[in-house]
Amino acid sequence: MRSDIPLANLPAFEAAARHQSFASAADELNLSQAAISRQIKFLEDRLGVALFERSHRAVRLTAEGEQFYHTTCVALRLIGDTVDSIRPSIDSRSMNIATDLAFAHFWLIPRLGFLERTNENLNISVTASDVESDCLTSSVDLPILYGGGEWPGYEARFLLDEEIFPVCNRAYLESLKDPQVPADLLHATLLHVMGGPAIWVNWHEWLAEHRVEIPADSTGIMLNSLPWTIQAACNGQGIALGWKYLCDDLLANGTLVRPIPHSMKTNRGYYMLFRQGTSRRSEAERISDLIIDIRNGK
Repeated sequence: MRSDIPLANLPAFEAAARHQSFASAADELNLSQAAISRQIKFLEDRLGVALFERSHRAVRLTAEGEQFYHTTCVALRLIGDTVDSIRPSIDSRSMNIATDLAFAHFWLIPRLGFLERTNENLNISVTASDVESDCLTSSVDLPILYGGGEWPGYEARFLLDEEIFPVCNRAYLESLKDPQVPADLLHATLLHVMGGPAIWVNWHEWLAEHRVEIPADSTGIMLNSLPWTIQAACNGQGIALGWKYLCDDLLANGTLVRPIPHSMKTNRGYYMLFRQGTSRRSEAERISDLIIDIRNGK
């Protein structure tokens, strides 16, 4: 295997696949974009398949690339678990919750006070990362991840469903020509998320759901995290895709508005995960019960 597969190239592939961008992978790994491209091309040559579909403005994983990406994530997670297993055990009075940046920023951290007040003898910490393997290490007691509900080695408990819709601030909406349907949004500046979970819905997919195609010469603003993208929408820099629950507070206080009522639902969402065989499962389940109570407004 070592002679056939260049293992040293896997971090470049994983970062490029996660960001769907060679440039963002280069920034993360402190390499040049050309170096990322060379490493991935060398990996493709060794595998004998194309891992990315390349266009002038973007790259997307091929079917083979998706398969190899998931395998790479599992392998890197196993390596991370092994590293964590040889470190000193963490304080049993602590509870480490791990999730992606968007869920931590918009939903979990604003509600963290309730968890702390109801668990005075428990130190709750939050790890936020858009790298799924970071959230599935052995040091994490309760991962909260976005997906379809299936993670090998874990039992998943449903938390939040997914609905996606355009959002912007009121001043920006008033600058537009009264948008009524999704196609009208093509006259606005679209804010694109280039980071986050690889299976997140993007503008191309959202508009395609409503039978609208983005022109090849369309421009917009690219940001590599959903929190930054939503902040740009709050600042009046364009229209972003917002997620139910994640944007509810901003909509409720009037910071954001929905320019049109159209939305898109999927069969994905956020789940709380319990590692099979862990000694701290009962504590994680107790915290998950409290999180469900928060979701239900109790």
